[in-house]
Amino acid sequence: MQGFLIRRRTWWMSMALLAALLLAACGGDDDATTAASGGDAAVSPTASPQDTTAVSPTAAPVMEEPAAPKVDRVIMAVTPPSSEFSAPRMGGQPQAFQVRPIYEYLIGIDAETGGFVPELATEWNLEPDGLSFRFKLREGVQWQRDFGEFTAEDVLFTHEQFILEDSVHGQTTSYGEMVDSVEIVNDYEVVFRLGRPAAEFITVMSAQQGNMGDQVSKAHHEADGEPLNLDDSVVGTGPYQLLEREQERFLIFERVPYEHWRITPDFQEFEYRWLAEASTRLAALLADEVHLAAIPKDNVATATGEGMKLVQGKVPGQRTFIRYYCCNFDGESQAWTNPDSPLMDLRVRKAFSKAVDRPQLNEAYFGGAAVPMYNAHQNPSREGWDATWVSRFPDEYGYDPAAARALLAEAGFGPNNPVEVNLFVIRETRGIPASLDLTEAVGGYLSDVGANVKLISIERGGISPGTRNPPFEFNNHLNLDITSSDLFIAIRVKNSGTGQPGRLYGFATPEMDDAYFRLISEVDDVRRNEIAREWGNLHYDLHASNPLFWVPAEIVVNPEIVSDYVWPGAFTGTWSHVHNITATR
Repeated sequence: MQGFLIRRRTWWMSMALLAALLLAACGGDDDATTAASGGDAAVSPTASPQDTTAVSPTAAPVMEEPAAPKVDRVIMAVTPPSSEFSAPRMGGQPQAFQVRPIYEYLIGIDAETGGFVPELATEWNLEPDGLSFRFKLREGVQWQRDFGEFTAEDVLFTHEQFILEDSVHGQTTSYGEMVDSVEIVNDYEVVFRLGRPAAEFITVMSAQQGNMGDQVSKAHHEADGEPLNLDDSVVGTGPYQLLEREQERFLIFERVPYEHWRITPDFQEFEYRWLAEASTRLAALLADEVHLAAIPKDNVATATGEGMKLVQGKVPGQRTFIRYYCCNFDGESQAWTNPDSPLMDLRVRKAFSKAVDRPQLNEAYFGGAAVPMYNAHQNPSREGWDATWVSRFPDEYGYDPAAARALLAEAGFGPNNPVEVNLFVIRETRGIPASLDLTEAVGGYLSDVGANVKLISIERGGISPGTRNPPFEFNNHLNLDITSSDLFIAIRVKNSGTGQPGRLYGFATPEMDDAYFRLISEVDDVRRNEIAREWGNLHYDLHASNPLFWVPAEIVVNPEIVSDYVWPGAFTGTWSHVHNITATR
């Protein structure tokens, strides 16, 4: 760049001298003649500004426009979502990433820290009654495609959409039970009236929880209808708007054609390209067909060896653990719905915990970069952390195949009577490309201590039907679960039973559920921390989940096209803040 500026200055000096010669040839005045005859007036530092602006060493530097990105469309290759949708209320949290570029939330998430930041709301406060939250809205935010300004009417309309009976979002039921009404104070102020104290409400309304808080346009729905089909018109307030999609192949966005209130992405267009196989994603990256790709750790060295660059999410929030579908306590009958499941036995669950060599898995699939997990939903940065979980872990959960076999023998299982369990092998990786291999490795460890493990290949969406309505089709099943949800949502969705009639969410006892309901109703920080620790100790002692790792989200980029990508990596759905993908210039 310095050489370029020197050449540019030399060119201007030549032009100035040429102009002086022309003036002399045309009979210019004495000053011009002096300059043309070799005097210093045209280039002297003491010459008047009007004569020397172009060439004076003291002149302001020439300001250049930033170089344009090397491509108009930046392409990210990821595994396909289990369902494709446009209306936020019609999709689950893990698949929310596909609409994040379009929509925005009342409360955003900081890309560097994962903390809450103002987005469509400039501030929010709990009212003195302890049951209401007041939001002040940002003024001047425009809906895409000329549908006007975002106002309180849209917040109320969004609320009404999410509680419709045909909504399929995973939090629709709990949200509807939590929020009684939304009151419009004025165009830029609303109050959410809750039916109970709800410590988790702010999280639910934030970008942390998938697409639950996505704001939708009332004017757009009234004019074009709700985008229930993939080819319907879609409108949000985000920096990218929908351009084109082909189901099971790609989803393309374009930068909004006006100055966005928050950020202008570097790239004119952004594309999610659905590529199910890791090898295909790697090949596409190396062939310059895509510019970012989620690939397994064991393929990263191949990619970086070819000049690619590994980029990590800023917050190591992806939890990887074994979830048990087995045991649901029915509050009405005061009885377990599947009492004969071998996973009901604490000794079996503890044996499975001690069967897994976590350090070996970490090295094999994450290059040692994963953070050890001691309790599936809690770490030192979350509420309720108990440091004794770390010191107790080697004896309680540490790899010990002999102890695992002994525990199974105590439970009545052995070579002639192996414990039989089912292990889901799920296509979607949800941010960890090595999940399929990791799943099979866990199955191998369980087999090594005497379990008869049946691998069941299934789409993620195929699990839910088997967890509805007693006696439950999936009652002796294990799942390698990967999620980035917050503590409240994690407990409700992964480890609750009582109070969630007709659903099997994971192993939980009535005592665990009682602690959970007290937790979500407590707004005092100190007391809530105590209850969270109480719940965590129950979860830990009962081996209600089999903890593995906290994994930083990773993606490999082509540094010729992408210089950086700053995103938390701690979202349900993993991929967010794609407007932060920075172009190499």
